[in-house]
Amino acid sequence: MDNEVVTWRIGLALSGGGIRAAVFHLGVLRHLAEQRLLEQVTQISTVSGGSLIIGAIFSHADLRWPASKQFLEVIYPALRSRLSEGDLFSIRALGWEGVLRENYRILFSGGQILPRLLECD
Repeated sequence: MDNEVVTWRIGLALSGGGIRAAVFHLGVLRHLAEQRLLEQVTQISTVSGGSLIIGAIFSHADLRWPASKQFLEVIYPALRSRLSEGDLFSIRALGWEGVLRENYRILFSGGQILPRLLECD
């Protein structure tokens, strides 16, 4: 029994709360990555801000769950930058820059905002 290797299976339940929740969850995921535990995540359940950050992670990781090293070196810095630099609710961040010159549909469709926030550079 002393030589037995313990393999953890981690399930994540990431709550809602919009951008504040997304930022909080990003910090929790960073901690898990620092402990090299992202490889043990087998199930994820999300709503709202939790969905936002998980969607962003998959978007930045070629639609795969990242290893801890990839998360810390590539994904976390990119998402931290996206969430902390600039105003997420500015006209530019919301994708409303071209509304006046192109069309006004985005004013009535919140579904257009999320993809712009999740865009990879």
